Amino acid sequence: MPGLPVAGLAALAGRHSVRLTPASGDGCGGYSLFAYSPRSFGRHNCLVRHDNDVIIESRYGFAD
Repeated sequence: MPGLPVAGLAALAGRHSVRLTPASGDGCGGYSLFAYSPRSFGRHNCLVRHDNDVIIESRYGFAD
């Protein structure tokens, strides 16, 4: 997913019923947000870092 435009992420999330929750800036010139499906009740999520233009990094997390 790195290199994907942030606008493309919003469209992709909308097509797959994934919610995006913005987080505060990370202090390194980037921004973070959480992507999750309501169907997983928050157990499966993805932390996405971006520079307000393109995705820099994404990390999958789960709480099972």
